[in-house]
Amino acid sequence: MVCTLHQNVLKEQVARTGFASIQYRAYPEILRSLGYGEPRLSDIANVMHMSEQYLANSALSLMEVSQLLGFLDLSNFYRATKRWFGLPPGKYRNQLEQQSL
Repeated sequence: MVCTLHQNVLKEQVARTGFASIQYRAYPEILRSLGYGEPRLSDIANVMHMSEQYLANSALSLMEVSQLLGFLDLSNFYRATKRWFGLPPGKYRNQLEQQSL
């Protein structure tokens, strides 16, 4: 029920603004996957035909990455990143950079 309510509000906002940012495209995918447990970043990225590697792009600040992913504030992004990867976003970015060398 709550999921349906959120989807309806989201559809109205997108229709009204014509806004098709990543967060508005990811939100329905996240809602759909909640029935199967906590959504995994790789699964959502795969469904959207996107890379999950915004953090690998050092040209983007962590604030920009958090906004691109639809987080309202940086602290929520930090908590989610620690939950997803076991590391804060800066350390995870460093790890990605080391892997690409």
